Amino acid sequence: LTHTTRVRKNTSNSFECCGRCRQKTSADMNHLPRLFVLLLFAARIGSTAVAGSDGRCVVSSPTIGSFWCWYKSCLSDHPLITKSLTSSIIMTTSDAICQQLECKLKEQKQHDRHQIPLDESIGSRIIGARRSMRDIPFSLDKQRSWHVAITGATMSGPISHFWYGILQRTVTVHHKGLKVAICMVLDALLFSPVAVAAYFIWRGVLEGNDFKRIANKLKESHYRATLASWRFWPLANIVNFSVIPVEFRVLYNNSLSLFWSGYLSYINGRPGQLSSD
Repeated sequence: LTHTTRVRKNTSNSFECCGRCRQKTSADMNHLPRLFVLLLFAARIGSTAVAGSDGRCVVSSPTIGSFWCWYKSCLSDHPLITKSLTSSIIMTTSDAICQQLECKLKEQKQHDRHQIPLDESIGSRIIGARRSMRDIPFSLDKQRSWHVAITGATMSGPISHFWYGILQRTVTVHHKGLKVAICMVLDALLFSPVAVAAYFIWRGVLEGNDFKRIANKLKESHYRATLASWRFWPLANIVNFSVIPVEFRVLYNNSLSLFWSGYLSYINGRPGQLSSD
């Protein structure tokens, strides 16, 4: 939220916004998606913290810096829970964006099928096309979003947390370039196929599919999704394994998963052999 505020410093060395600022902040928050309101609320709760003399967080105003300090404190105190919830929030956001794009694609297909008499004026044809594209209003599939949120919290976040920890402990090569290369090869050959398969299996379980339907989904989508992961992740992992500290690698991974998770959610939601069975 961007706004001009006047601040006054109190005796505890923390900053407090004036009443006008708080009123404007509340008004702005009403226009945000609920998911980001939740994040801002979490930031306000954790905003009692800036770095103190002992490295812990102490009281301050709700700023990006204080939120980052609070988040690092959560990573230190509860790493698995923090990474799991972060994965859940980002994957749910990604799926919501993916659903909007899918709705736009449906609108475009309907527009392409819309027949307008050739003897009408160009203006009438444009108006008719626009009306046809508004025939399908966007409606969030809440059950699908809920499944994605659970998948992020109970599968994607935890396995990423443990995987990066295993790599850090087992790959002990001192040469930085060689270490990055080994981690990238292990991630591509071991982690990516397992993570992709686990995603489709867990989504299938949450959707109530039986073993045959889940097996068909894996047969239909696993190979394609794994190849896509080999195109998407190697360049990102160069940065991840060479620059990002190990405690922040899941967060970095989740940030890029805003795109990757949307792709997996799109593949999982595509009708294929499942619908024919």
